[in-house]
Amino acid sequence: MEIGTQSVCDHLRRQDADLLTDKPIYTKSFTGPLNPPVDSENGDRTIFSVLHIEANSKADPIAFCKRILDALGVPYGKKDSFECLSKQVLDVLRETSVRMIVIDEFHNFLVGRQDMKDALRNTMRTISNELRISFLAFGVPSALQFIAEENQMSSRFKRAVIPRWDTVNNMKTFQQLLASLESTLPLRKASNLHQKGLVEKLINMSEGILGEVVDILEEATIMAIEEGDEQITPALLDSLGWITPTERLKFANES
Repeated sequence: MEIGTQSVCDHLRRQDADLLTDKPIYTKSFTGPLNPPVDSENGDRTIFSVLHIEANSKADPIAFCKRILDALGVPYGKKDSFECLSKQVLDVLRETSVRMIVIDEFHNFLVGRQDMKDALRNTMRTISNELRISFLAFGVPSALQFIAEENQMSSRFKRAVIPRWDTVNNMKTFQQLLASLESTLPLRKASNLHQKGLVEKLINMSEGILGEVVDILEEATIMAIEEGDEQITPALLDSLGWITPTERLKFANES
């Protein structure tokens, strides 16, 4: 059976995105269709009540400012200084009436030099103080370290935990989800992903994060097709050499 990588991804991604990933369920409560950009009363500017960005790969105040400007569709000079970019960000956020900035992958800010982390926290604090803008951050639990290192910032963030899937509290529901996902896979043989052994392996590899499960199944499906197995087995999952989210973050911090 011949099928391209993109086709495999499409088979999986056709499922309801709210079922496949954790954070989109929550970010959609603040962004997207519920809080779309609108024109001002006189039509001279666009109003963004909620702005969504993804954290850059490491703590970097310049990159952070550029992410905000990119999300707002505002051009800037590639070689602009931090002072220039930060002023532009404040001006544009004020003009577009942003009231909340949602930051995804917040744990990325744990990576980088300490002075860059301090400068980034200071930038966020300035935005909050001067414009009364709230920040909503999504990330793995270790992301709290970035907040805890600064007393003023720590007092401004309230923690809420998004529960992960496990084999104790929601085994049956997770099995049903895996069975549903398997029905979309372009494989000739049944993998029986809902069986206990495969369920436990997928939860361990993904650390209970559904987005990770989907990524694992994408790679496993492609490998199963390319090698002619036409099914996902425990041995095939082992051969992926999958690096868990925790391990990836550890490697990033050590680099």
